[in-house]
Amino acid sequence: MNTLYWILWPAFLIAALATGLLIVVIDPQELQFGGHSIEMTNIGAYTLGFVVLWVLSAASSLTTLILRRDAGDINRSLTR
Repeated sequence: MNTLYWILWPAFLIAALATGLLIVVIDPQELQFGGHSIEMTNIGAYTLGFVVLWVLSAASSLTTLILRRDAGDINRSLTR
């Protein structure tokens, strides 16, 4: 369970900071995808942006935890 906290808490903090920057820089009413404007409220767009940023940040934290494992941990998980 601690590993989940090590992944999600820093990812949440980074996503919150990045969403703050996103709110300052991007106006959701001007966004287009495939040449069509996105029909979404500002709150909906910022919420979606936060969730996407949180998932990307969590993937980064998970990758860091995977890469910091030593050979003993890897070998133990292979022999199970």
